[in-house]
Amino acid sequence: MKAEPESPLQRDFHFALAAGIVPVLMLPVTIWLALRRDPAAPRARRPLRFVVAIDVVIALGLAVMSAVGATMPEAPKDPPRIGVQLDASYGGKGARIQAVWPGSPAEDGGLANGDVVVEVDGVPVAGWEELTEAISAGEPEAPRLLLVEGENGERTVRRVVPEARLQRETPAFHVQPGKNCSDVWHPENLFALWPAALGVGLVLLAWLVLRIRSPGPGLGWGWVILPLVLAPLGAVATTQGLCVVSGGWSMGAVLLGTLFQGLVLLLGGWVLLRWLGPHLHVVLGPKLSPARAGGRAVFYIVAALARAAVVILVLMALVPGAPSQGGGGVQAVFEGASDPIGKLLVFSAAVVMAPLAEEVIFRGVLLAGLARRMRPGLALMISAVVFGLFHVPSHGVGAVLPGLLGLVFGWARLRTGGLLAPILLHAGNNGLVTLLAWLG
Repeated sequence: MKAEPESPLQRDFHFALAAGIVPVLMLPVTIWLALRRDPAAPRARRPLRFVVAIDVVIALGLAVMSAVGATMPEAPKDPPRIGVQLDASYGGKGARIQAVWPGSPAEDGGLANGDVVVEVDGVPVAGWEELTEAISAGEPEAPRLLLVEGENGERTVRRVVPEARLQRETPAFHVQPGKNCSDVWHPENLFALWPAALGVGLVLLAWLVLRIRSPGPGLGWGWVILPLVLAPLGAVATTQGLCVVSGGWSMGAVLLGTLFQGLVLLLGGWVLLRWLGPHLHVVLGPKLSPARAGGRAVFYIVAALARAAVVILVLMALVPGAPSQGGGGVQAVFEGASDPIGKLLVFSAAVVMAPLAEEVIFRGVLLAGLARRMRPGLALMISAVVFGLFHVPSHGVGAVLPGLLGLVFGWARLRTGGLLAPILLHAGNNGLVTLLAWLG
């Protein structure tokens, strides 16, 4: 395929994207580029001006953060841990140790399965929650004295040195204390899905507006709402069922629930693609090959993530209560399933299932359906916002990142007319994040 020549306007746009990677410093140049007139196409500079407007907002956010005396938030510190599994069902005084992790500070300190921790540094411990809080409140590498009662009733003092990052494998299906299987349906947990519900509402609103303004064939993509609703609920139900079968809550059950959610999205999207066929075919501008679109998209991803990182830092500094990740945060998944089975589940869910399922449903059906009936730029924005909202429960404020990635993946979908490029980009991004998490 012959390479598409780059116009002066495209060069300005790409230069503005590259310059904005360094916040504020290149802002005057990018503003000048945005304000330059193009008599032949006065409206063609709107995308460039949109990018510059984002950079201006980011610069203002940094200025406000500096004016109020806010500083860049420190990276959250890992709480110190000793490497034990506590028995949540124990009803006596103290906290009973159900399992000691091999090579952990607890094992080095002489703790054993069945020991009951009665005191920490002379302070009585009423239960497993109090023991967890007492250890977490200390500093890593600071020795703690634990009064322990063995299975024979003899009491001894054990010296344990907690660590911030335990070098151990966490079995994916190891039951975690303090969490009942029915808790997954707790109203607070279900309320955490409100961003996904908001995304579904946005899709429904867009579909209704298009149906009123331009009725006719090609609106069957509205059925995308069905898998978008069923997938999260199916994930919760699967997690609870596996929890009951395996005897307790585990990260492995959560990961299998996530895989089931992806399967629902993938099957639902595939059915819609097969059913609607030509109604979902759309190409924006001169068609690009997947390789050419992928190369340009990588540049777009770097430019987008650089801006998103600054936005997240500003939000966390100006809104201290803003969570950096949701209750089922990504970091918790990596830490809670670090054995070979857990890593296989994480890889399957994040690097295989998520790119396939999410690209089919969000870019293959939703974006294509919208782009056939409205301006492609607006369709791209709506689909990216919905994509970001579905990631809020797991990413918190960090869902800004998936939202921006959704713009890039959507652009690749519109420029190539297919899903190969966005699927490979999505898988590459998730694979890199997964690899860095494991190495870190």
